[in-house]
Amino acid sequence: MSRRGFLLGASSAVIAAPVGFRPDVAFARTKDAATAQGTVEAQCFSETWESRYVVQFPVATPLPDAGARREDSNVTITWDRRLFDVRPVAALASHDGFESVASSDYRPGHMRVRVGGEATDLLLQAAVRDLYPLEALGRPIPSRLDYSWVTTRPDLSARQSKTKPWGAEIYAAWATGEGASYPTDVLIRSVGPNPIPSGTDVVMRAQASTPAPKANAAPKTAGGGGRHSIKGRLRDVIFTLSEAVEADRELRIDARPGARLLAQDMPRDVAEVFIRPPKRQLASMRDTGRLTVVPLTASGVLVAAGSRIEGA
Repeated sequence: MSRRGFLLGASSAVIAAPVGFRPDVAFARTKDAATAQGTVEAQCFSETWESRYVVQFPVATPLPDAGARREDSNVTITWDRRLFDVRPVAALASHDGFESVASSDYRPGHMRVRVGGEATDLLLQAAVRDLYPLEALGRPIPSRLDYSWVTTRPDLSARQSKTKPWGAEIYAAWATGEGASYPTDVLIRSVGPNPIPSGTDVVMRAQASTPAPKANAAPKTAGGGGRHSIKGRLRDVIFTLSEAVEADRELRIDARPGARLLAQDMPRDVAEVFIRPPKRQLASMRDTGRLTVVPLTASGVLVAAGSRIEGA
């Protein structure tokens, strides 16, 4: 099968970011001015891929010392615009509710918000930018909050650690039968700069009513014929990499079933294929956005029972 025969459906859960305000959130009060109650985090690497940085952006922060504020008091927020997209509007929480406030001075990487004496918390809307494949940015700029009425501010220092980053992309072709979807071919591409570590699982998930995949994998880095696990309506077939997959190499798993589908009247669950690294290797995994694939129609819609799947 050619590479174009694989249909990619991308999703990732390594980094999560809120995209809207949550007025129903209860915010804890604190007397510590140097506390950020809620942050989103972005990951990047040094130019040499030897260091990993985790950078925070504050999305929910208690405002200190209301008694010292005036009507023209403000908060200045700065951030690394390569890592975060921040909307030019904030929300101020008080004991009376929430108030939306537009930034009085906004540009990429900088905004200023006017706050009154009644506000207790500052809420910001931020999304982590998709950096792949250009995550080697060098040393990032830490986020910062500056209050016009006090000198203290939250500690939002970037965290640095030594690392050996690696990355994977998954492609899959799918088939349908008896109202269920299942993978027939899986391609794992190692995108480096270091190998996909041994011990990584390639998990192929489908309805329990579908037959198990055959045990064909090349090169021979997948252990045995895969471990089988059935929980409820789902079957997992897990191939564990017994050897590392070097950068720029590909691993193909022939997942065509060796038996006909079983006709069972049961609710349809979404099939998927995903990478599950050893826990010790999770922090060094690059967010390629292609760590999980699901079956899509040719128009990009999640496949429904009986739909024709491109590449099947």
